[in-house]
Amino acid sequence: MTLCQFAKHNVLRDTETYIAYWLSSVFTVTIFFIFAVNADHPELDQDGSSIQLFMRMASVIVLVFAVVFLSLSIYSFVDRRRRTFGTLRAMGMSRRQLRRMLLAENSLIGASAIVVGMLVGTAFGHLSVLIMARIVRLSDITWKTPLAPIRDTAIGFAVVFVLVTLLLVRGLSRRPILELLSSSGHEAKGVRFSSPLAVVGAVVLLLGYALTFYPRYAGSAPALIDNALEKTLNYVLIGCFMVGTFLILSQFVFLAITGIQKHSRRYLRGGNALWVSALLYRLKSGVTSMFISAMLLTAAFCAVTASISLVMSVRADITASTPFAVTYYAFGDNDREAADLALIDGELTANGIDPQQHTLDFVLLGEGDDVGLVDTKFVSVEQYGRVTGEHPDLAAGQALDISGASETTGSTVGVDGVGELAVVGTGTRLLDSPRNIDCYVVADQTLQAISQQPRTTSMRAHLFDFDDALHDSGARALSTTVRNAIGVGMADGESFLFIPRIDSIDAEEYSHQIFTYVGVLFSAVFMAASASLIYFRLVSSVRDNLPITRNLHRMGMSLREILRVQRRQLLVLFAIPVLLAVVNTGFAMNYLVMARIASRLLYGRFLIILIPLLALQAGYFAFLSSRFSAKVRIFLKDPQ
Repeated sequence: MTLCQFAKHNVLRDTETYIAYWLSSVFTVTIFFIFAVNADHPELDQDGSSIQLFMRMASVIVLVFAVVFLSLSIYSFVDRRRRTFGTLRAMGMSRRQLRRMLLAENSLIGASAIVVGMLVGTAFGHLSVLIMARIVRLSDITWKTPLAPIRDTAIGFAVVFVLVTLLLVRGLSRRPILELLSSSGHEAKGVRFSSPLAVVGAVVLLLGYALTFYPRYAGSAPALIDNALEKTLNYVLIGCFMVGTFLILSQFVFLAITGIQKHSRRYLRGGNALWVSALLYRLKSGVTSMFISAMLLTAAFCAVTASISLVMSVRADITASTPFAVTYYAFGDNDREAADLALIDGELTANGIDPQQHTLDFVLLGEGDDVGLVDTKFVSVEQYGRVTGEHPDLAAGQALDISGASETTGSTVGVDGVGELAVVGTGTRLLDSPRNIDCYVVADQTLQAISQQPRTTSMRAHLFDFDDALHDSGARALSTTVRNAIGVGMADGESFLFIPRIDSIDAEEYSHQIFTYVGVLFSAVFMAASASLIYFRLVSSVRDNLPITRNLHRMGMSLREILRVQRRQLLVLFAIPVLLAVVNTGFAMNYLVMARIASRLLYGRFLIILIPLLALQAGYFAFLSSRFSAKVRIFLKDPQ
């Protein structure tokens, strides 16, 4: 038998161990290939867009992740089999032969994973191109043979598999035979249980969770803390999540279990002592893989939840920041105002849109090229009530904030020549961003007094209200026609602005859909890698436990009781990383809301998206549990 044949038999003889590693490698190759197909398709690179650059960057990230994942997986497999390698070395195998055998094994796995991954990628590659074409609004796109993606994938992953294998097996082959034959250590052999570290882990993780609320209350802390967190908050959060999660897994869990052993009355009932005491070693020996699984699942849940939630909320968020479907602003003496409004009315009619129209006359404090953008704006209470139906009772010297602020009561607005206006409440927002900034409703006599002051400018806001979700094609046609006819306005030195809300919606949906596409694929890679690590961890646990299981069965323990003990142990080993990932993801989503990156709708969408993710994890555990239970049944029937 040749060395290559020996390596082939090693892999085929232990397919149970290698199958998850191989499948996740296939999946990683497939995702890389899909990104490469999108990056290579010339029709997706329209109008100098950055789609192809974005896809190439995503491909590089997948390749870097593959290096890390393969390094961890190969190291785990090699370390677990080091007794076997020690035996082979004791029987006369040279270091060089050992390296060649391991290289042959991983080359076989790598080559088959690359081929199958590219075949699957070819099948789904054009489908991914069609999805991307829909995102960029291409009505038709042709098939392109993915020769360059095949070349890049084959070369890239072949180099990754070979280099990672060579680097890891080189260190293994240099170990003395006695060290290889000694009892195998476990992943966390250098970690020692410490009650203070357990408390520190809980405190650090809770601190990270608390800091996700900080953006909402920024400025209320001491200046030194505010200045430090303003630039480092993201890094502090990631550090707290990672350090806290690792210490929870390596320290706090054991503090909790030992507390159960000492103080719980249920510990000695129903076989609990048996599975709980054995669980301590299982957890200790799996700290590293459980931590990496928890982080991978956190990244996966965050990617898929944030990307899907944000793309679902685009229209609602844009509508909240831009209250009217079309707004036309005319500043000062605009001699083209009437003609522009006639054009807009004609296009609305031509596209079958019958809007509600309103006109508001604002007085602006300030003048210059950026007039209307950041100036303080005032409108009369009479016109405000005509649009909103609200009729606040404002006295002279009072103002109502309609900038969209949550609470400004008690503040004042200074106007030279008029005095300080007391802000007595908040009202309905009328203008889009950033023209909504410093926008107030005042009494008619107050507005008249402000308009008589020097350095003021008039602004007329023509508001057209209609459902641009129902009339999306008409709104786009209106926007295109009017833009082509009148230009962009103030950016060209004109004294007007034309703001169609559909443009902002389309731009945001375009970017969010691309991020969702990439985020879902990335989350799939992370979940596949986590599933592989969890599978290997549980397989190792079940195998290590088989001799103990046999002895317990000989001592009179029934098969049902043995399977119940095993199922509970596996459930804890499986559930702890998943639960930590869910909690971490929940607070990460809270940070997005507190930082105003997403609206509060994200909370509900997070829970909705979490349900199928948890169902997927539950189904995976049910599959593993039934598979391992069958393995125990077979072993007890035929221990040899």
